[in-house]
Amino acid sequence: MASETRFWDPFNCSERPEEHEKIIIRLISLLCTNEGWDELHTHDMIQTLRSFSLISTTSVEDSVFLHLHPLVQAWARDKVLSTGQDYHAMAAQTLSACYFEDNTRLYRHLASHIGEMLYAINGYSLHANEKMGFAQVLFQLEDTPKEVTKDTLWITEWLATAIHSQGRWNEVEKLEEVILEKRRVTLGKQHPDTIRTAENLASVYRAQRRWSEAEKLELDVLEQREVIFGKQHPETLRAVGNLACIYRRQGRLSEAEKLEVEALEQWKTIAGTEHPDPCSKSSIKITGLHHPETKANVRRLVALYEELGQGDKAQEVAQLLRL
Repeated sequence: MASETRFWDPFNCSERPEEHEKIIIRLISLLCTNEGWDELHTHDMIQTLRSFSLISTTSVEDSVFLHLHPLVQAWARDKVLSTGQDYHAMAAQTLSACYFEDNTRLYRHLASHIGEMLYAINGYSLHANEKMGFAQVLFQLEDTPKEVTKDTLWITEWLATAIHSQGRWNEVEKLEEVILEKRRVTLGKQHPDTIRTAENLASVYRAQRRWSEAEKLELDVLEQREVIFGKQHPETLRAVGNLACIYRRQGRLSEAEKLEVEALEQWKTIAGTEHPDPCSKSSIKITGLHHPETKANVRRLVALYEELGQGDKAQEVAQLLRL
């Protein structure tokens, strides 16, 4: 499929660097003839490789799957480690160029290769066009319930993170919404991965100033945090801070003040205590007013009082930063 289109990007999210054309030329010279895609030419190459026992093949319906000999795989891995940049670029271009029409059967096989590629290389070096091509493959799979797996969700989440860093909010929003829906179904609302995804999506809404949608998610996150950790856990207090920021952006200053004051009192209360870290088996040590989260809480409250025109209260709270 990729060679039929001469390996051009199905999604043009941003311009490719000029040197990338060399990758396209190498792929075309390898898999195409002067007239373009030639199935007989490809089968001749496969037959040559089979004659040297470098690969074996399996036919399923109208598809042919190639299997590298283990020694060839080992050699290829060593080769890639020393001179792998161009090979990675060629592989990424081929995979992303395969998306042009709905073909769930093909995408089912592509997903595992996409996952292997992201594990093998620093995925953030992938071009935006490749990320979007990979994402669309996974979208097609996730529209088919039996194709949803832990790996496809992980890959989709990774892609969302990568696109998030580029500020492409519409694209990352679609990815995060898919992940959140699937995780709520497969893991439940109170699973740490589900809550983290909800927080990620809320941050996307905040970046787009969609305060009502962000508020709805943050309220849900706060509720789940309180159920799991209680009101005096750093993760819960962080969720309180996020919700207070949304209220402030909406002009609901009194509600924001109430949340920030309550959060500050909780930070003071848990000073010197340890709490389980949801991301690891370790604990979080709270160091009172010197903790970065506490200082952030104080700064937000100072800014809020200044916005309310309550300079005396702002100065009083600001004194906590000097302790």
